[in-house]
Amino acid sequence: MKIWIIRHVEYERLGHIPEILKELGLPYQSISLSKGEALPALEDVAGVITMGGPMSSYDKQAHEWIEKEEQFIRAVHAKGKPILGICLGAQIVAQAFGASVRRAPECEVGWLPLTRIESTVPEDRLLQDVEIPLLFQYHYDVFELPPGAVNLLKSEKSEHQMFRLGISTYGLQFHPEANEAMIRGVSQDYEQKLPLSLREELLIDIAQRSGAGRYFFVQLLGRLFAESDRSG
Repeated sequence: MKIWIIRHVEYERLGHIPEILKELGLPYQSISLSKGEALPALEDVAGVITMGGPMSSYDKQAHEWIEKEEQFIRAVHAKGKPILGICLGAQIVAQAFGASVRRAPECEVGWLPLTRIESTVPEDRLLQDVEIPLLFQYHYDVFELPPGAVNLLKSEKSEHQMFRLGISTYGLQFHPEANEAMIRGVSQDYEQKLPLSLREELLIDIAQRSGAGRYFFVQLLGRLFAESDRSG
């Protein structure tokens, strides 16, 4: 069994994820749904990371694989295997369990602070005693919470930045995987969409910010996948 990384476009950058999974001793494999690659059999799934992408989760007519991914996510969740959705991936996870996803009033982009939800008691095991640094955001859509989900983090523009459903299914609106290469790539790839001042701002203290994000992400992935693996 291995961790399956679902990519929604072939060029989706994985950032810190491969090196962290290797450090944790967790085998993984990535697949690209836009290339028509098949989702794995459940018996080969130790966990799932579902990535971002430029499309919207509600664009099911344009992307027939969204419905298939939702069915797969529900099946993995039912087996009690850990799931982590990032940005579009989080929106697909939320939508798979009945939440609505909609266009935000404005794009949320940049290295931005997140706030813990004070009513979460006891504190979620992934976030307990973890310092939350500035984390990279780039999204046009936002999600509501699925029924029964617990809201864990919020930002100034998005009330739902991180949620947990059940024991080990999580959705993150932000990008903790963002390393220096990924941020520089975003700055270049979206030159026509992002003003120069914002693209320059993304690169300020990039080594320190991506390093802090990596440290945060190591703790999340370790607790979600490595500890779940040891607990059987």
